[in-house]
Parts: sequence; structure tokens; C-alpha cells
Amino acid sequence: INTVNNQSYASFFKDNAYPTPGVYSTEYAYQPCHANNHTPYQTEFDGFTTVLTATAKVTPGKTHHIKLAIADRSDYSLDSAVFIQGKSFAALVPPAATTVISPQGTLAHNLPTYTWYAVPTATTYQLQVQDVTGKLFTQQYTSDEAGCASGTCSATPNWPLSNGTAQSSVQTANSSGASPWSAPLPFTIAVPPPPPGATTLLTPATTLTNNLPTYSWNALTTATAYQLQVTDASGQLFTQWYTTAEASCTDICTVTPNLPLPNGAQQWQVQTSNTSGVGTWSQPLAFTIAVPPPPLPPVVTTCKLYGVQDNGLNDSQLFVSDPESNTTQDFGTLFEGYDLEALDIHPLTKELYVASSRDAQSGAGKGALYKVSTTGMLSSLGHLHWADGKPIQDISGLAFNPNTNLLWGWAEGRGLFRVTDIEEMSAELRWANPINYGDLTWNRAGTYLYLVSDDELLGYDGERVMPLCYLPEGNKAEGLTMTDHDTLLMSLHGQKVIYALDTAQPLTQPDGQCALIPSTIPTMHDDIEGLAWVCVIVTP
Repeated sequence: INTVNNQSYASFFKDNAYPTPGVYSTEYAYQPCHANNHTPYQTEFDGFTTVLTATAKVTPGKTHHIKLAIADRSDYSLDSAVFIQGKSFAALVPPAATTVISPQGTLAHNLPTYTWYAVPTATTYQLQVQDVTGKLFTQQYTSDEAGCASGTCSATPNWPLSNGTAQSSVQTANSSGASPWSAPLPFTIAVPPPPPGATTLLTPATTLTNNLPTYSWNALTTATAYQLQVTDASGQLFTQWYTTAEASCTDICTVTPNLPLPNGAQQWQVQTSNTSGVGTWSQPLAFTIAVPPPPLPPVVTTCKLYGVQDNGLNDSQLFVSDPESNTTQDFGTLFEGYDLEALDIHPLTKELYVASSRDAQSGAGKGALYKVSTTGMLSSLGHLHWADGKPIQDISGLAFNPNTNLLWGWAEGRGLFRVTDIEEMSAELRWANPINYGDLTWNRAGTYLYLVSDDELLGYDGERVMPLCYLPEGNKAEGLTMTDHDTLLMSLHGQKVIYALDTAQPLTQPDGQCALIPSTIPTMHDDIEGLAWVCVIVTP
């Protein structure tokens, strides 16, 4: 090195004395490292060297040769020696491609860690990731940044990926160039959504006249199921989970549970849910069920006329006439010797009662009260008597008051009586009158009592008796009853006709006679002692 010798920078110079100092050797001047000269060249190293680097382009796969020689600049004679650093003589080429290890499969998060195999000659690694949206993420890492010393490299970039299929690949590089990209490794991002929020209820929200409402609410894209809850003032009435399919969810979900609700105030709410858990309950929505009562079933009032026929002196035959079918027939058997003169129907129980008169020689005898079965058979209830215990032996008429349901009657020779308790059979005299009246009946309000004597119709208001009209000469009234339309029905002795007298119209004709009109009610009897109009409400 021409700047360091025994005269320049002498303190750094060390003379190894080869060859003999001061002797100029022809060998130095004329035979230094000639081509094809394999004669060893003698030289010496004094410890003061310079590190030099030489580079050259090479062709892969081809044999190359290199010759190194160094000369002092002062004489340009190639008479200096060269050291080659161990392992420093090598050709630099781009590194080989790597293989991505992970992620792969399905991930439940969207910030994965990427790992790949380290390549010894690589100094940098380019990571590239593409998600389902087509978005491309790229980042370069040095070997140290990727921690490649262990043989594998890894990185966790802050790249949130969308749910769906993604893939990653890595390209290695050094100063000589880059490798091909690694084969892409696919994986799937499947991050579950958070629990859904609250939905908004739509209907019902008003008063409904049906008790099977349809419930509707807004659908949420993040919800997979909905819980419907219905409550009233008494507590929970109904709760049920529905999938989006069961609730027919598009923009709106609707369900119609088969749960009839009671009338009154109700409220309902919906809770959302998905695979991550249950969401928030909606705000409750109030509504009212006001189902009108069902229409009453059609009713039919069937009315029939019951009567008792006097055969001979004291034989009695019950009969019934049906105005609708225009038929009449006997009811039960002939009661010989019973002398049944009075007949009426209980307003509530619709049971027939008959009573015997003074000529009774059979059954329970005189003044007996009977109940009539549905087949026309009699069962004795005992004998009516006065408060002092004396029997009533001649009963010509019976009439239940439709307002009080108490039994009234006429005792011939004594007058009008009332029975407050049929079981006790005790009668109270209400109007003393020795005249014989054939029958009696109340108006439908129970405020006015009609009576018939042989030839006269009278009225009793609870305080006084008033004559109303007279029968045509030669006629004798025996049976009397009131229809459900406040029309009097009357039987006359010796006539097979039931007469009608409308109490809503004037009862008398100009001559003072009763305005009797023959009715269309059929009968085959001509000595009818008692009548009872019986109406029964039936449902078809």
C-alpha cells in the first residue's frame, strides 16, 4: 500500500523482510500471476489490508471463472496478494417461494394471524389478503418484523375482514429480486352477529271485535327468531317463539296464534333473538278486546190451550188444543168422580194445577188441589183450607198471579181467596162474596183480575169489583184464561167454541154486551169448566 512504508506513516509499517530488503527482484517485476502460470508467487502480508468487494453479473446454470489481482497504484504491478473472506464468494439470486400455513378453515373472528414458512435467503415478505368483497390488503414485513428466526413467520395486521370466503398469499424477496407468490390459502370468516336490537310493534293497537288478533311487527335483518308475549291485567296469557319462517318475515313479521283472548285491556311485546343470544324487548303495545256477545239463538214461543171438560155430573177429562197445528186431543185419562172444575198454569214452573169441587166422589175428594204431570196424570197436594182450619170444598176457579206467582181462587159461597204457600195449603179470604163465579184470570202484568159469573164479566183491581160487560142472553160462561197478548179466552156452556175478547179494545158493544169473537182455537168439548193458556219458549 503506497501510502504506508518505512518513510510514510512508518509507525503503521511492518517490514517482513521478504525478499532481502532493498533488493529488487526480477521475479517481482516480470512474473507476477501470469495466466496459466501455476508457479507459487511468494509474497508477504504486513497486516495492513483493505477490504474490497467485487460484483459481476452471472448466468444461472453456466460455469464462470474469476481472477483476482491487486497492484500498487504507484507501479500498477500486480504484485500484491489477495485474501477471500470465507463464504463470501457466492452468487446472489431471488429467494424461493414460501408456503402459507394459516389461517384456514372457518374463523369466528375477523382479525386472523397469518403464518408462513421462512425462506433463508429472503429478507422481506409481502403479505396479501383478499376478502369476499374483493378488497385487497397488502403489507411488507422484514424477516425480523415477522419473527422468522424460528423457521416460521407470522403477522396480525389490523385488517377487519367481511364475513365470507377470503384467501392469503405471501411473496418472498431479497436484493436480487422477488419470488413467485405462494399458492393462495383460502379460509372463511364467519363472525356471528351481535344479539339483535328491539323491533317496532305495528298491530294490534286499537279496540278489536274479534278475539283472535293477528300480531305484526317490523322484521330485523339480524334476528332469526322472535318471542311474542301477550298479557292482560291478571298476568301472562300467552308466550311463544317463532322463527322468521314461521312468522313469514320479509319487511314485516305476522303471526295469528290460535289463542282466543278474553274481553278487556291487553298488551303485547316482542323479543328478538339470533345465534348470539336474545335481544331487547320491544316497547309494549296496548289494545282492547271487545267481542260483542253472540246473538241470542232464535226462540219460538209455543202456546197451547189446556182445559177440563165436565162429562156428566162429576167425570172430568183434561184436553189440550194446539192453535198452530189446529188440533185438539184429550190429555190423560178420564177422571171419573173427580169433579175437576178449576185449572191454571204456574208462571215459572209451567206446571198445571187443577182443583176439585163439591161433587167430587173420587180421588182426594172435595176441595183437593192436584198437580198434573206431563202425561196428564194427577198427584194430590192435599186439601185447601181456611186459616181457621176449615176445608174449602167447592173450588170453581184458579189463577196464578204472573207478577207474584201466588195462587188465587174462588170458593163458591165464600168468595176470592189467596194461597201464599202451596205446601201449607192455607187460604186467605181476600174478597167475601156469596155469588158463584165460574172462573177467574189475571192480566199479564198481574195487576187486574177478571172474573165471570153465569152471564157477566167483571174486573177486580185489588180494591173494588166493577162489571165490564154482559153475555148474550141465554149464555153461561164457565172457563176463563188470558193469553200472552192480553186477550181473554172464554168458554160458554153447551158450545164447542172458544171465544176471544181483546182487552186492548173496548170490551163492550153499544148494547152493553161483551164484544166476543169466536177464535180459531179448535175444541171438541161443549162443557169446559176451566181453561189455562200455556206458552213455552223453545229453541229450535
